[in-house]
Amino acid sequence: FDRVARLDDEYLRKSTELVLADTLRIHTYPVLLLRDDALFFYRRTLPGTYEYHSLLLDKAHFEQTKKKFNETLFQVGSKQELFWTDVLPAKNAANGITANIPDEGPYEFIGRRKQITQIYDEIISIVNENGIVYGPGGIGKTALIIEVTKTLYREKDPANVLYDNIIWVSAKSNFYDYVFGTIEEREPQVRSLDNILFAVLRF
Repeated sequence: FDRVARLDDEYLRKSTELVLADTLRIHTYPVLLLRDDALFFYRRTLPGTYEYHSLLLDKAHFEQTKKKFNETLFQVGSKQELFWTDVLPAKNAANGITANIPDEGPYEFIGRRKQITQIYDEIISIVNENGIVYGPGGIGKTALIIEVTKTLYREKDPANVLYDNIIWVSAKSNFYDYVFGTIEEREPQVRSLDNILFAVLRF
C-alpha cells in the first residue's frame, strides 16, 4: 500500500482508508479501525456494537453501530441517499402511467400489507383526498410510500389505473446515518410551494 489516507479528523475518527492509486481506494472499516493512535481489528458483533481489539496493545474498543457488519463492509449505501437524486420520468407502456419513483437499488420490500391497504382505502381510493404518513425517523415511511407508488405504477389492468402521472418531490432536510446513529443536515429540495410547482412542471 502506498499510504494510509487521513482525510480529516472526523473521518479518521470513524474509519481508515488505504490508497492503492489515485483512483483506487479500499475502505478498511469495519475490519480495521484507528482509534487513539492505535490500530484495532474487528473481533465479533454484539447487540448494536462491534468489538475490536488492538494489534499491539492489550485493550479493547467497542464501536456503536446500528448497521449489519456485512452491509458496512461492502459499503451498502443507505437508501436515503437516493431521495436526493433526481429520477427521470419513465412511462409504463402497458398502462400509460408516467412516474419518477426513486430507485431503492437491490432491496426487496417485505411486509406492511396492512398499512398499504389502509393507505389505499383511506386516501388513494377517495377522490381528491390528502393524507400524511408520520412516525419516527428511520421507521420506513418513505419506503412504504415508494412501495405504494410502485404498486400503482405497475397496475396491469388499464381499467384500474387511478393516476396518469406519479410525481415524486423529496421534502427531506436531513440524512440519518445508520452506521453511527447520527443525523446530518442537508440542503432541502423543497423550501416553498413554488419548488413543488416547478418540479411538477419540469416533470
